[in-house]
Amino acid sequence: MPPMLWACRSILAVGVCIVLSACSGTEGSPGMDGGVSDAAAVRDATLVDTGVYTPGEPITADDRTWTWVDFPDTHCMDGSETGLGIYLNGASDNVLIYLEGGGACFNDATCDSVANPNGYGRDDFAAPTSGALSDTDATNPFRTWSKVFIPYCTGDIFAGANASGFGGRMHMGYLNMGEYLNRLVPTFGESERVVLSGSSAGGFGATYNYDRTQRAFGDTRVDLLDDSAPLFSSAYLKPCLQNTLRTTWNLDSTLPRDCTECFEEAGLSNFASYLLNKYSDRRMALISSNRDSVIRYFYGFGFSATCNATEEFSGEQYTDALDELRDVTLASRSNFSTYYLNSAQHVWLMNSPGTVQSGSPSVTLEDWLTSWLYTTMTVSNVAP
Repeated sequence: MPPMLWACRSILAVGVCIVLSACSGTEGSPGMDGGVSDAAAVRDATLVDTGVYTPGEPITADDRTWTWVDFPDTHCMDGSETGLGIYLNGASDNVLIYLEGGGACFNDATCDSVANPNGYGRDDFAAPTSGALSDTDATNPFRTWSKVFIPYCTGDIFAGANASGFGGRMHMGYLNMGEYLNRLVPTFGESERVVLSGSSAGGFGATYNYDRTQRAFGDTRVDLLDDSAPLFSSAYLKPCLQNTLRTTWNLDSTLPRDCTECFEEAGLSNFASYLLNKYSDRRMALISSNRDSVIRYFYGFGFSATCNATEEFSGEQYTDALDELRDVTLASRSNFSTYYLNSAQHVWLMNSPGTVQSGSPSVTLEDWLTSWLYTTMTVSNVAP
């Protein structure tokens, strides 16, 4: 084994590895700007150990009140540290971990509009009061649960491990999630149930970090609730866009090692199938508008000739892509449920669940979520 590759793996044994340029130069492994030519070599040239979490101190805070917690070893795009908000309810055995959304940063246009480009710290945090994070909305099935709010300031859908990303930004969202898990698992390790969730970029992030979260929590059940972040087939999530994201955020260092199909060309489209096959006894669900204007904008970059400008991804195409995901790609999975709405609106979990309706006859998001959470595991698909 080459000495520098051995050094990378030795560092990984303690749980966190900042990207080392010498490691990425090994023959057959991807550099920071490289593609994927040999899936086995890519998996072997690991830069971030996706199988290790290092238990830290549990978080302590006042009961039933939102508290900000600093995490000094985290990094936003501008290099500043960040943290999370936590709401502990000692009377509950359940916890909702929610990842904030806010775009993606992989070129000039997208980085200009991404959330929190100048960081997110204690002074930016305000106690969440709406939707799934509300502790007063009687229609919120998570109302009495403990809750965690993880802000978004890395521009990489919580998936990156690139200290020198687009325009010199730090895309370190995946490493940040490792820091959070190191303390959230000791805090909630005795819980009966965890739901990992997020909206938009946070929905992609929840999906991307699900495998490591479930493994870190061990026997504690973790379910996945994705709001407005579908992973489509390569017919819609185009290979050129996938490659842009992989290289900008250094995703080949953070993808699960056992998702061999994820390292193939356009392999990100295989991620959902990988999770549902590996965790067939866990519940996973997607909430989405059938003409989501925001996700259409981002996926539209893949439709351009050079992948650097957004082209039209029509509402009709988006509906077709959602239907393909449900009826073809994931049709045989008995643990995947969907709640589709006839709308171009983006994200739904911050709405009061009792006010959101879809289907015929109409089903509220409150009723669908309650059924998904508490009834015997069966597929529950609602559509316009």
